Amino acid sequence: PFGNYVSFTIWDEKKHFNAWRNGEAFKEAHGGTSLFAFVSTMVSSAMVLTGAPKPAFYDGLLQQSTIPDAQELPKTVNGWRSVEADGINLLDAEAFVACNQFYVPLSNAVAFEQRWATRTSKLQDCEGFVSFSMLRRDV
Repeated sequence: PFGNYVSFTIWDEKKHFNAWRNGEAFKEAHGGTSLFAFVSTMVSSAMVLTGAPKPAFYDGLLQQSTIPDAQELPKTVNGWRSVEADGINLLDAEAFVACNQFYVPLSNAVAFEQRWATRTSKLQDCEGFVSFSMLRRDV
């Protein structure tokens, strides 16, 4: 079954992701700074999640985006969005994300990527378009 939430982190290269994953920031984010922090994170997750997250890694291809309107950018604190989460209500949606999965045999991968790389995109002309990413599964 599909999960009903997905998180994306975007890195310049996989080596940067791996460095983060092996560093202190990852440990802190995942409760690994102490035994108490780890247990606390696991108990908290167990109360909210059904099973562990299932990571999937991709190479980003053909990134395309619009330039955001400075007036519509969310308030940030130290580079992070400032969000009021009251623990009762769901957060307001900031965007709608449409995902398509393509199952392409390895023998057709080059042709598939070429087709997407050489096509003329009209997305930036569409009202409300924010960004597009083609992702290739990292195996």
